[in-house]
Amino acid sequence: MVDVAFSSGVAIDLPAARRRQSSQSEAVATADLEGSALANLSGSYRCADEPTRLSVAQRLLAHGADPNRRDAAGQTAIFGVENLELLNLLLSNGADPRVLDYEGNSAVFGSWTDAIVLRLLQAGASPVGMYYDGRTLDQQARERDMPMTAAWLASNPNP
Repeated sequence: MVDVAFSSGVAIDLPAARRRQSSQSEAVATADLEGSALANLSGSYRCADEPTRLSVAQRLLAHGADPNRRDAAGQTAIFGVENLELLNLLLSNGADPRVLDYEGNSAVFGSWTDAIVLRLLQAGASPVGMYYDGRTLDQQARERDMPMTAAWLASNPNP
């Protein structure tokens, strides 16, 4: 499907636009930067078929999708990834693990999966910041049973 869309001239790397209702219930066209197809794919819980998700991500990247394109919050495709193979694919295709969203948080705050957070830290993501609930990464690692992340943080006290 990606190949067909690309060959038909569909812009692979543009964010989605959507329509929403204004406060006066008038339809207003907006260009909310919801993220590119790659970013939506990488963070979507709607795709339960991981091999298909990986295959589509590979096709998007092959057709020039930018893994560093930001959405309205400043997040890129590595924010919210919960599949280690997909994360490694994005990193190997130039995803910047050091990117911060517009609130100053790195992608480590987009996952509660120990292996994902550890891989992001190993790739250079910053452990500085806070989860939405105000806890630091060290606090989250201890509270959410993330022993690999906790060990990395203990071994790298001043990253």
